[in-house]
Amino acid sequence: MRGSFSTWLKSLAIVAGSFIGATSAHAGFSGLGKHPVAEAVQEGIFSHQYGGAWHKVGDDFYNGTMSAKRMDDFLSTPSVLNIAKGECGDSTDQTWCGDKFKVSAVAKFSGNAQVLGTDVNGSQHNLLDVKGYGFDIDPASTTIDMHGKEFSWTRDGGPSGMQSSLNSMNADGRDHLITYVIEGLPGVKGAVWMMFFEDMDKLANTPKNRTFADYNDLVVEVRSVVSAVPLPPAVWTGLTTLSGAALIRGRKLISKALMA
Repeated sequence: MRGSFSTWLKSLAIVAGSFIGATSAHAGFSGLGKHPVAEAVQEGIFSHQYGGAWHKVGDDFYNGTMSAKRMDDFLSTPSVLNIAKGECGDSTDQTWCGDKFKVSAVAKFSGNAQVLGTDVNGSQHNLLDVKGYGFDIDPASTTIDMHGKEFSWTRDGGPSGMQSSLNSMNADGRDHLITYVIEGLPGVKGAVWMMFFEDMDKLANTPKNRTFADYNDLVVEVRSVVSAVPLPPAVWTGLTTLSGAALIRGRKLISKALMA
Protein backbone atom coordinates (compact mmCIF):
# COMPACT_ATOMS: atom_id res chain seq x y z
CA MET A 1 0.00 0.00 0.00
CA ARG A 2 2.75 2.41 0.99
CA GLY A 3 4.70 1.54 -2.18
CA SER A 4 1.66 2.21 -4.38
CA PHE A 5 1.00 5.55 -2.68
CA SER A 6 4.64 6.56 -3.07
CA THR A 7 4.57 5.61 -6.76
CA TRP A 8 1.39 7.66 -7.21
CA LEU A 9 3.00 10.72 -5.61
CA LYS A 10 6.07 10.41 -7.83
CA SER A 11 3.87 10.16 -10.92
CA LEU A 12 1.89 13.21 -9.84
CA ALA A 13 5.11 15.19 -9.31
CA ILE A 14 6.38 14.24 -12.76
CA VAL A 15 3.11 15.29 -14.40
CA ALA A 16 3.08 18.61 -12.50
CA GLY A 17 6.69 19.29 -13.38
CA SER A 18 6.03 18.53 -17.03
CA PHE A 19 3.03 20.87 -17.02
CA ILE A 20 4.98 23.72 -15.46
CA GLY A 21 7.84 23.20 -17.87
CA ALA A 22 5.49 23.20 -20.85
CA THR A 23 3.75 26.33 -19.61
CA SER A 24 6.98 28.28 -19.14
CA ALA A 25 8.16 27.14 -22.57
CA HIS A 26 5.05 28.55 -24.23
CA ALA A 27 4.93 31.94 -22.50
CA GLY A 28 7.47 34.51 -21.49
CA PHE A 29 8.69 38.07 -21.26
CA SER A 30 11.32 40.06 -23.12
CA GLY A 31 14.26 40.97 -20.90
CA LEU A 32 14.74 44.54 -19.75
CA GLY A 33 18.25 45.93 -20.22
CA LYS A 34 20.26 48.69 -18.63
CA HIS A 35 19.19 52.33 -18.79
CA PRO A 36 20.89 55.69 -18.18
CA VAL A 37 20.80 56.63 -14.50
CA ALA A 38 19.07 59.94 -15.24
CA GLU A 39 16.17 58.26 -17.03
CA ALA A 40 13.03 56.93 -15.40
CA VAL A 41 11.90 53.42 -16.17
CA GLN A 42 8.72 51.48 -15.43
CA GLU A 43 8.47 51.93 -11.65
CA GLY A 44 9.22 55.66 -11.75
CA ILE A 45 6.89 56.22 -14.70
CA PHE A 46 4.00 54.52 -12.88
CA SER A 47 4.63 56.73 -9.84
CA HIS A 48 4.71 59.86 -11.98
CA GLN A 49 1.52 58.98 -13.84
CA TYR A 50 -0.63 57.58 -11.02
CA GLY A 51 1.07 58.83 -7.84
CA GLY A 52 2.23 56.93 -4.78
CA ALA A 53 5.11 54.55 -4.23
CA TRP A 54 5.05 51.58 -6.57
CA HIS A 55 7.05 48.43 -5.89
CA LYS A 56 7.97 45.50 -8.09
CA VAL A 57 6.85 41.93 -7.46
CA GLY A 58 8.15 39.55 -10.10
CA ASP A 59 7.34 41.15 -13.44
CA ASP A 60 4.46 43.25 -12.06
CA PHE A 61 4.15 46.46 -10.02
CA TYR A 62 1.84 47.34 -7.13
CA ASN A 63 0.76 50.40 -5.18
CA GLY A 64 -1.98 49.75 -2.63
CA THR A 65 -5.09 48.67 -4.55
CA MET A 66 -3.52 49.62 -7.88
CA SER A 67 -1.50 47.22 -9.98
CA ALA A 68 0.38 47.11 -13.28
CA LYS A 69 0.44 43.55 -14.56
CA ARG A 70 2.69 42.74 -17.46
CA MET A 71 1.26 41.11 -20.55
CA ASP A 72 3.01 38.15 -22.14
CA ASP A 73 5.46 38.88 -24.93
CA PHE A 74 5.50 35.29 -26.14
CA LEU A 75 2.73 32.68 -26.25
CA SER A 76 2.36 29.51 -28.28
CA THR A 77 -1.08 30.81 -29.31
CA PRO A 78 -0.77 34.62 -29.20
CA SER A 79 -4.36 35.40 -30.24
CA VAL A 80 -5.56 39.05 -30.36
CA LEU A 81 -5.59 41.43 -27.39
CA ASN A 82 -8.91 43.24 -26.94
CA ILE A 83 -8.43 46.82 -25.71
CA ALA A 84 -11.74 46.90 -23.85
CA LYS A 85 -11.78 43.42 -22.33
CA GLY A 86 -8.24 41.99 -22.44
CA GLU A 87 -6.64 40.43 -19.39
CA CYS A 88 -3.32 38.80 -18.51
CA GLY A 89 -2.96 35.47 -20.23
CA ASP A 90 -5.40 36.29 -23.05
CA SER A 91 -2.78 37.16 -25.63
CA THR A 92 0.54 38.82 -26.27
CA ASP A 93 0.70 42.55 -27.00
CA GLN A 94 1.60 42.06 -30.67
CA THR A 95 -1.87 42.15 -32.29
CA TRP A 96 -4.77 44.19 -30.92
CA CYS A 97 -8.43 44.88 -31.66
CA GLY A 98 -10.94 47.37 -30.33
CA ASP A 99 -13.47 50.04 -30.93
CA LYS A 100 -13.12 53.51 -29.39
CA PHE A 101 -10.11 54.32 -27.21
CA LYS A 102 -8.00 57.27 -26.08
CA VAL A 103 -4.22 57.37 -26.49
CA SER A 104 -2.13 59.80 -24.40
CA ALA A 105 1.64 60.41 -24.33
CA VAL A 106 3.16 59.83 -20.87
CA ALA A 107 6.94 60.02 -21.29
CA LYS A 108 9.71 60.19 -23.89
CA PHE A 109 13.23 59.27 -22.79
CA SER A 110 14.89 59.49 -26.19
CA GLY A 111 16.35 62.18 -28.39
CA ASN A 112 14.78 60.56 -31.44
CA ALA A 113 11.46 61.58 -32.93
CA GLN A 114 8.60 59.49 -31.56
CA VAL A 115 5.58 59.03 -33.81
CA LEU A 116 2.97 56.53 -32.66
CA GLY A 117 0.68 54.90 -35.18
CA THR A 118 -1.48 51.91 -36.07
CA ASP A 119 -1.19 49.42 -38.91
CA VAL A 120 -4.17 47.57 -40.39
CA ASN A 121 -3.03 45.05 -43.00
CA GLY A 122 -0.20 47.31 -44.14
CA SER A 123 -2.25 50.51 -44.06
CA GLN A 124 -0.56 52.80 -41.54
CA HIS A 125 -2.10 55.74 -39.72
CA ASN A 126 -0.15 58.12 -37.46
CA LEU A 127 -1.79 59.03 -34.15
CA LEU A 128 0.70 61.07 -32.10
CA ASP A 129 3.92 62.96 -32.81
CA VAL A 130 5.37 63.37 -29.32
CA LYS A 131 7.68 66.35 -28.71
CA GLY A 132 9.94 67.11 -25.75
CA TYR A 133 11.95 64.93 -23.41
CA GLY A 134 11.35 62.95 -20.23
CA PHE A 135 8.10 63.98 -18.59
CA ASP A 136 8.39 67.47 -20.06
CA ILE A 137 6.51 66.63 -23.24
CA ASP A 138 3.62 68.15 -25.11
CA PRO A 139 0.22 66.92 -23.88
CA ALA A 140 -0.31 64.81 -26.98
CA SER A 141 -3.59 62.89 -26.91
CA THR A 142 -6.09 61.57 -29.39
CA THR A 143 -9.22 59.42 -29.49
CA ILE A 144 -9.69 56.86 -32.25
CA ASP A 145 -12.29 54.28 -33.20
CA MET A 146 -10.97 51.12 -34.88
CA HIS A 147 -14.49 49.70 -35.30
CA GLY A 148 -13.40 46.29 -34.06
CA LYS A 149 -10.59 45.87 -36.58
CA GLU A 150 -7.40 43.99 -35.78
CA PHE A 151 -4.24 46.10 -35.86
CA SER A 152 -0.66 46.42 -34.70
CA TRP A 153 1.08 49.44 -33.16
CA THR A 154 3.93 51.26 -34.89
CA ARG A 155 6.61 53.61 -33.56
CA ASP A 156 8.57 55.69 -36.06
CA GLY A 157 11.43 58.20 -35.93
CA GLY A 158 15.18 58.19 -35.46
CA PRO A 159 17.97 56.41 -37.30
CA SER A 160 16.49 52.94 -36.78
CA GLY A 161 13.28 53.90 -38.53
CA MET A 162 9.99 52.19 -37.75
CA GLN A 163 9.32 49.43 -35.26
CA SER A 164 6.14 47.41 -34.86
CA SER A 165 4.40 45.62 -32.02
CA LEU A 166 4.68 42.61 -34.36
CA ASN A 167 8.15 41.20 -33.75
CA SER A 168 8.29 39.69 -37.24
CA MET A 169 7.99 43.15 -38.80
CA ASN A 170 11.07 44.58 -37.07
CA ALA A 171 14.51 44.76 -38.71
CA ASP A 172 16.09 42.84 -35.83
CA GLY A 173 13.14 40.47 -35.39
CA ARG A 174 13.02 41.54 -31.77
CA ASP A 175 10.31 42.66 -29.35
CA HIS A 176 10.07 46.48 -29.26
CA LEU A 177 7.00 46.85 -27.04
CA ILE A 178 6.18 45.77 -23.50
CA THR A 179 2.71 46.36 -22.10
CA TYR A 180 1.06 46.46 -18.68
CA VAL A 181 -2.64 46.34 -17.86
CA ILE A 182 -3.38 48.89 -15.11
CA GLU A 183 -6.02 47.88 -12.60
CA GLY A 184 -7.55 49.46 -9.52
CA LEU A 185 -7.37 53.12 -10.58
CA PRO A 186 -9.88 55.07 -8.46
CA GLY A 187 -13.01 56.09 -10.35
CA VAL A 188 -11.86 54.63 -13.67
CA LYS A 189 -14.16 52.45 -15.77
CA GLY A 190 -12.85 50.41 -18.65
CA ALA A 191 -9.46 48.92 -19.40
CA VAL A 192 -6.26 50.96 -19.07
CA TRP A 193 -2.96 49.99 -20.71
CA MET A 194 0.55 51.40 -20.36
CA MET A 195 2.81 50.71 -23.33
CA PHE A 196 6.60 51.09 -23.33
CA PHE A 197 8.43 51.25 -26.68
CA GLU A 198 12.09 50.61 -27.53
CA ASP A 199 13.36 52.64 -30.52
CA MET A 200 16.78 51.04 -31.06
CA ASP A 201 17.40 47.97 -33.16
CA LYS A 202 19.87 45.37 -31.92
CA LEU A 203 21.98 44.49 -34.95
CA ALA A 204 25.49 43.17 -35.52
CA ASN A 205 26.88 46.70 -35.75
CA THR A 206 24.97 48.07 -32.72
CA PRO A 207 27.52 49.27 -30.11
CA LYS A 208 27.43 47.10 -27.00
CA ASN A 209 27.24 50.12 -24.70
CA ARG A 210 23.96 51.34 -26.21
CA THR A 211 20.70 50.97 -24.27
CA PHE A 212 18.76 48.86 -26.75
CA ALA A 213 16.37 47.33 -24.19
CA ASP A 214 15.37 49.99 -21.66
CA TYR A 215 11.86 50.28 -23.13
CA ASN A 216 11.25 53.87 -22.07
CA ASP A 217 11.88 55.73 -25.33
CA LEU A 218 8.16 56.32 -25.83
CA VAL A 219 5.53 55.60 -23.19
CA VAL A 220 1.82 55.97 -23.89
CA GLU A 221 -1.38 55.22 -22.01
CA VAL A 222 -4.37 53.68 -23.77
CA ARG A 223 -7.84 53.85 -22.23
CA SER A 224 -10.92 52.16 -23.57
CA VAL A 225 -13.73 54.68 -23.98
CA VAL A 226 -16.81 53.38 -22.20
CA SER A 227 -19.94 54.74 -23.86
CA ALA A 228 -23.01 55.47 -21.78
CA VAL A 229 -25.78 52.92 -22.34
CA PRO A 230 -28.86 54.72 -23.75
CA LEU A 231 -32.12 54.24 -21.90
CA PRO A 232 -34.87 52.32 -23.74
CA PRO A 233 -37.70 54.50 -25.21
CA ALA A 234 -40.17 53.10 -22.68
CA VAL A 235 -38.00 54.35 -19.81
CA TRP A 236 -37.79 57.84 -21.32
CA THR A 237 -41.61 57.85 -21.70
CA GLY A 238 -42.00 56.85 -18.06
CA LEU A 239 -39.58 59.55 -16.89
CA THR A 240 -41.40 62.19 -18.96
CA THR A 241 -44.74 61.15 -17.46
CA LEU A 242 -43.36 61.23 -13.92
CA SER A 243 -41.73 64.64 -14.39
CA GLY A 244 -44.95 66.02 -15.88
CA ALA A 245 -47.02 64.70 -12.99
CA ALA A 246 -44.58 66.13 -10.48
CA LEU A 247 -44.74 69.53 -12.19
CA ILE A 248 -48.57 69.57 -12.11
CA ARG A 249 -48.62 68.57 -8.44
CA GLY A 250 -46.08 71.27 -7.65
CA ARG A 251 -48.20 73.92 -9.31
CA LYS A 252 -51.27 72.84 -7.33
CA LEU A 253 -49.36 73.09 -4.07
CA ILE A 254 -48.16 76.57 -4.97
CA SER A 255 -51.73 77.69 -5.81
CA LYS A 256 -53.06 76.39 -2.51
CA ALA A 257 -50.32 78.19 -0.62
CA LEU A 258 -51.10 81.50 -2.36
CA MET A 259 -54.87 81.19 -1.71
CA ALA A 260 -54.44 80.26 1.95
